[in-house]
Amino acid sequence: MRRDSDEPISDATWETVAETIAGRPLAAVRRRRQQWRVVLVVLVMVAVVGGAFVGWRLGPDIDFDTEPRDGAWGTVGAVCLLASLVAWVVAVVWLLRRNAFPPLGNDPTAGLRTRERRAIDRMARGVTVWPDERTDVLRAVAEQRRRTSTPIIAFAPGFLLLWSGNLLTTTWSTFTAIQAVALVFFAVVLALALRWRAQYRAFVERNPPRAEREPAPAG
Repeated sequence: MRRDSDEPISDATWETVAETIAGRPLAAVRRRRQQWRVVLVVLVMVAVVGGAFVGWRLGPDIDFDTEPRDGAWGTVGAVCLLASLVAWVVAVVWLLRRNAFPPLGNDPTAGLRTRERRAIDRMARGVTVWPDERTDVLRAVAEQRRRTSTPIIAFAPGFLLLWSGNLLTTTWSTFTAIQAVALVFFAVVLALALRWRAQYRAFVERNPPRAEREPAPAG
């Protein structure tokens, strides 16, 4: 059931998104906002990797050492590790054959405020009501989101197999605990990506282009 949106979007914002879809370059303020988002994500990743490295070097009481695990579990883990490589190769070939790598810089909501991006995204997934006159803009946003989710869905199984294999082939330690957290995180990301991708596709299918929605003039 769709619920009313509590995040009204101004006409100026809708026009900005429509202009981006039409190919207009991002304004300077939107470009800076997008760049700061990228910088923030990079800093978080560096902090996580750096924290793990510092803990490994300066925390002798933390057990980062692992031992190989024999037996059936170790064999299953080795198969998972091999399957992860195969999954990544298949993903790259599949994406290249379908030309499914989304081009960079084509996000219609790039540079908008987080509140506005989330509100537009919920509308494009059909979980909140939207202005009828903005349906074509939302169709374009939904199509872009669906294309962007394709590489995530293609590569995520390889990571899941990799971390599952590592967990099965080695004994438990702090290092494997970190990989277990990463495994759960990527499983959640994959589940959300699949759900949202289905919602984007359903929105596009339920809302054809304006030329198909409007009846042909009589005579």
